[in-house]
Amino acid sequence: MVNVKTIFNVLSGNSGITESLIYSYTLSTDTKYEVLSSSTSDKTKLGYIPKCNNLKGEKISIFENTLGILVVRKGKAGLLSFLKKGLYTINDDAYILFLKDDFKIANGITNENDEEVFLKWFIYKHQHNLYEYASNSDNGTWNKTAFLKYCEIDIDNKKTQTIYSTRYNSINSLKSKLIDIDREVEILLNKNISLDLSKYNKTLKINEILSYVSRNDALSEEGIYNNVRHKDDEVISVLSGSLSKEIYGEIALNTDKVHYLSNNQGLVVTSRGKAGRLRYLKKGTYATNTNAFIFYLNDAIKKELNIKSEQDETKYLKFLKIYLEPIFINLSSNSDVSVFPLTKIFEEMELPLIKLNVEIENIVNRYEKIYCIKETINNEINKTQELLNKELEL
Repeated sequence: MVNVKTIFNVLSGNSGITESLIYSYTLSTDTKYEVLSSSTSDKTKLGYIPKCNNLKGEKISIFENTLGILVVRKGKAGLLSFLKKGLYTINDDAYILFLKDDFKIANGITNENDEEVFLKWFIYKHQHNLYEYASNSDNGTWNKTAFLKYCEIDIDNKKTQTIYSTRYNSINSLKSKLIDIDREVEILLNKNISLDLSKYNKTLKINEILSYVSRNDALSEEGIYNNVRHKDDEVISVLSGSLSKEIYGEIALNTDKVHYLSNNQGLVVTSRGKAGRLRYLKKGTYATNTNAFIFYLNDAIKKELNIKSEQDETKYLKFLKIYLEPIFINLSSNSDVSVFPLTKIFEEMELPLIKLNVEIENIVNRYEKIYCIKETINNEINKTQELLNKELEL
C-alpha cells in the first residue's frame, strides 16, 4: 500500500478570484489562464484571466503545461476529472493533483503517455476513495488534509493501468458526446421564441402581471440547520439559485421573519451567478435563500390573461419561463457581477398583454417535449458518471 502523499503534489485553490475580477481583465492582451472551479463544462466556465493578484493582493497560483486531475472541493465534493495540458488557474472550489517527479522516476513513468495512463487509471480505479474524504452535507466539502494523511492505495502494474485507462477513455468519451448533445439542446431551449407580438397591442408593467417573494439572507445552510423544527410541523421548502437541486432545505412554517410563497405555484429566478435563470415551481410553500427570488401571478390579472384554472396557470407560468428567461439573462449579464436587477425590472419593464391561447399552449407543449429529451440525456450522463464512480475490480 502506498500513501497518496508520496504520489501527488496538490495545488490549492485561489481565494478572491471572483466574477468581477475576471470581468475586469476581459480586454487584457496578456496570456490568459482558464479559471477552473467545481466543474469544467462549457456551461459553468468562469472565464480567463492573466497572471495577476487576487482581491486580497496575493499573486494567484497557476498550473501550466502539466497533466493533472481536477478535484471538486465544494458541491460534488471529491469528483475527479482529467486535465490535459493547458493554462489553468483555480478558484477556492477546487484542487489540482499532479504527479511528483520522484514518484514518476521510481515507477518508470518516463513519458507523457505513461503519465496520462496512470492519471486516468487513478481516476477510474479510485474515484470512490476520494468520496470517502467528502462531508455528507448538501454543500459537501472535500478534505484535502485527511486525504493526504490517511488514503493509501495499491498500484496496479502497467498492463492493468492501461486496461483501466482505456475503459475510462471509452466511458468518458460517451459522457462527453452526451454533454455536447445536452449543450445543443440547452442552446435550443434558450433561444427567443418566435411570437408575433404585433397582435398584442396592449402592454402592462411587469408588476401588474407578477408579484415576487423577497429572498431571505438568514436562510444559509447554517441558518436552516439552526432552525428548530418539530416532527409534525408544517414546513417551508427552501430554494437556492441552483438549477439542479430543487430543494435546498426545510424550515418550520411558523418561522419568524421569513418571506415565503404560501400554497401556490410560481417561478424561481436565480439572482446571482447564473443570474436570470428561471425554473417552474409546482404548487407548494416555498422560501428562498439569498441567491433567488420567487415570482407568482397576481390574482387580479388572471381573468384578463384568460386563466380560468390551476392548469391554465401552470401553462401560463411555463410560457413566461420560456419567454422571460432570455430577456432576464441578458439584463443580468449587463451587470458586472451577473446579478439579477430585480428593482429595475419591476420599476421599468413592460410586457405585452399576451393572453393564454392555443398558440401559447402549443409553444409550451413543444418546449415540454424538448425538456423531456434533455432530462433523458441528463439521466444518461448520470449513468456514465455512476460507472466512473464505482469501486472496480478486473
